[in-house]
Amino acid sequence: MECIRYFAKPYKTSSEVLKLVLSSQHSRLTCIFSYECYNQNINRDGRLNTMLKQLRSLFIAFVTLTVSFAQAQAPSVEPHISLNLQNATFPQICKALLAKTDLNLLAELHLVHEPFANLDIQNKPVSSALCEIAEMFQREVIPVNHTTVLRSPRWAYRRLLDRQSVAQGYIPRPSEGKVEVKVQRSPAGVVRVDVEANGVSVGRLVQSLAKQTGWVVRVERELQDVRVLARWKGASVSEVLEALTVLLNSAQEVAIGRSEEAKRQEEEQMAEVLDSRTPSEKATEKLLPELLKLLTPEELARYQQGETVEISSKRVPTALFSQVMDYATKHLDYVRTHILNEEAKPPADLLSGADEFYMILPDQVSRRIGIRIYDKQRNCFWVF
Repeated sequence: MECIRYFAKPYKTSSEVLKLVLSSQHSRLTCIFSYECYNQNINRDGRLNTMLKQLRSLFIAFVTLTVSFAQAQAPSVEPHISLNLQNATFPQICKALLAKTDLNLLAELHLVHEPFANLDIQNKPVSSALCEIAEMFQREVIPVNHTTVLRSPRWAYRRLLDRQSVAQGYIPRPSEGKVEVKVQRSPAGVVRVDVEANGVSVGRLVQSLAKQTGWVVRVERELQDVRVLARWKGASVSEVLEALTVLLNSAQEVAIGRSEEAKRQEEEQMAEVLDSRTPSEKATEKLLPELLKLLTPEELARYQQGETVEISSKRVPTALFSQVMDYATKHLDYVRTHILNEEAKPPADLLSGADEFYMILPDQVSRRIGIRIYDKQRNCFWVF
């Protein structure tokens, strides 16, 4: 939006200014007219006199005029293509087309009544070239989201001819072509696929797709032998399957269920939510068996009877000491985080300045290992 300010001079009438605005080349224009009302100029132009009588009390009066026109969108430039092939088959021409474009394409291949053709396309839009190829090989062009489907208008009859020709031995059963499926999976589980298939049956294409993506897809027996040439780049699995159902003129049946991996993740999330234990209580389960090994028979008997038992840090062997210090440090941080009263918080450097501290083994009331430590600076014990 462009803002232009016109200071209306005594001899520039409102009609002249409006005419100037409406003749602007800009599609959107906001003009703010500021009329300077000077007594000595009012009488010089009688045409302004009537209008300015009502504005004498104001030094500046603003009139905002917005002129809006629909902005014309610049037409998108469709890519052009040139193809020159002699005595070529439909699959050969499709592969040449894909080599020069970014099309997502699904084309049905037939075994009989497929002519050889001479193709000469010079600098034509891709859509025009596609329609010319489709007409040459008697295919209809069906857009499915970002995929173009090429299918014979008489698809049922053409498939019947293919099956009968193979069954009666007029032509050999075609060998399976190549299919390659690459999968990109986001952390959230969104799947995108790149597919390259040439002379492949629908059954094998779907089998490869299901193997790489984890989707379970079932194809009717009579449709599994339909041969296709296909390419997708960065397509969703649903787009691929929708294009296949359009090509096969088949019904879509969807059953949504959880994989074993999804069930395992769900169980882990639920267990984490339902687990009300604190980090110190969880760490106690790992550390406590090691500390019990350090007890004397007398101390172990007292612990089993529910009495309070302490173990000095000086009794902890070197191999276990780092684990004990890690527990004590994290437990101190946890306690400091959850105590709001600053005066009641243990000092942050309490462990670093201590020569010895005691681990209080959990009893029937407490489910975690406690810490008792002497604070030399404050001459007191901290128990947490």
